[in-house]
Amino acid sequence: MFKSHRIDGSVVGITGAGQGIGADVARRLVARGARVALIDRVPGNVETLATELGAAAYCHVADVTDPDATTDALDSAARTFGRLDAVVANAGVMDPATSVAETTSAQFRRLLDVNVAGVFHTIHAALPHLHETNGYALCVSSLAGLVPTPMIASYVASKHAVDGFARSLRLELSATGVDVGVAYFGVIDTPMAHSAIGHVGDVWDSLPARVRRPVPVGEAGGAIVRGIERRSSSVFAPSWMGAVLLGSRGSSSLYGRAVIHHPAMRRLVRTDPGTAPTSR
Repeated sequence: MFKSHRIDGSVVGITGAGQGIGADVARRLVARGARVALIDRVPGNVETLATELGAAAYCHVADVTDPDATTDALDSAARTFGRLDAVVANAGVMDPATSVAETTSAQFRRLLDVNVAGVFHTIHAALPHLHETNGYALCVSSLAGLVPTPMIASYVASKHAVDGFARSLRLELSATGVDVGVAYFGVIDTPMAHSAIGHVGDVWDSLPARVRRPVPVGEAGGAIVRGIERRSSSVFAPSWMGAVLLGSRGSSSLYGRAVIHHPAMRRLVRTDPGTAPTSR
């Protein structure tokens, strides 16, 4: 039996709120009576969304890789609405699928800066406010945060880091009244995800349907809202991932063996082994 926490009247900060999952979560929360702080580094989309949502939305343009800007965004949101009950550390990037040999150090550092440091900056900035409200922090990881996946090793590394950070933080805050959750999603039906897998599209299309089926943005957004309402330690989309992946952590190694021995993946590794990058 899940204990339900009120969405109506709550204040939720969302990074990466200008499009995709973040925008969907914002719309769903406002429809349930919440107020939202929309944080994104790109002005256009997030400002348009704030206009759409009206007085229930506060908009702040900030890049989560900048700790001062992230702190200012969440502090301003708390001042505007008088409180902060939850934060969703959703901002993230995913580069086109490629081998480690073809990935430059600059690409790797940028991905970690957004996906890992950005989550840290968001949570670090939100914690003083969440302590005041006995609030909830949700860090958006990925299926890639649980299982090894070839051709996106940098992204996998970043999402494993988010998973480990969030689960460690949960223990750290367990006696404080602040709850921490992690969201694990498959491939979301967004332009970013489609761009990332486009480089290996033919191989991707030959993988098992259940693995490659894009998760609708609304399915992921709905899962996050339920996670906020239940203060869930784990949030999944598609929902079957929970039973498969967390029933036993050892399942990740089984998944890894299944993927690497799949004919399509073996063909990819043979035909696209990668070359040493020419720049760092």
